[in-house]
Amino acid sequence: MIVFGIGLAAGFAYLIPWLSKKGPAHGREQGVRTATDAASTVEANQPTMEVSHKTLTPDRPRLRIYFFGEKCVVRNEVLLPNTAQVWRSAKTRSLLAHLALRGSRGATATEIVDELWPLRDEFNGEAERRSLAAVRSYMSTLRHVLDPTGTRGSNRDIESTGERYRLRSDADVWVDVWEFEALASKAESLIARGQLQEGIDCWQRAVELVSPGGLLPDEMQLSAAFLEPIRQSLHVRWLAGLHRLA
Repeated sequence: MIVFGIGLAAGFAYLIPWLSKKGPAHGREQGVRTATDAASTVEANQPTMEVSHKTLTPDRPRLRIYFFGEKCVVRNEVLLPNTAQVWRSAKTRSLLAHLALRGSRGATATEIVDELWPLRDEFNGEAERRSLAAVRSYMSTLRHVLDPTGTRGSNRDIESTGERYRLRSDADVWVDVWEFEALASKAESLIARGQLQEGIDCWQRAVELVSPGGLLPDEMQLSAAFLEPIRQSLHVRWLAGLHRLA
């Protein structure tokens, strides 16, 4: 334990200044730097935030979604501002975070209601209908934000099966939390097979994705009961990555 502590302390001493320079900025620079410039131009000259028609490279998905630090969505290489004009309300972005953090399991309409439109003491048939109607309405808004040219109810980004909704995990959608988990798992697998340098390189890419603020530091809509276990799990894994790098 003493050796572990010394190693981890040394890792922090070396890595924290490095992360402060490379962390959130470096983790997003490939997908956001040009998007920020583009978004500034669009905001200044075109308030409706028309979608960029710039051709995407094969390794650049149509949607890049960031939850480490401030919520950030890059669509077709244009950074979408976190404004009511684009999103309707902050709850739409929280709905996106809820779906992404539930991964391949997705969430039922009832689970979404419990998280974002809880009935509390007013439980009755009418309150339940209003909450379920809110889910459908905000889901429609979210689908339109992610794919403004899509047809109503399109499954392009959000797949619905019965009452269960999932954010699609394919080449068109990239989420920083998903990428961190995938890289961390790949890094440990490489190290276990004796491919130390490849594993360390993989861990380096993983930790660069995590901003000092951690997962959704300013989230106000999602409950602590939902977020905290995920935050803790990611934090422990991030510390493991720092220890490997140290």
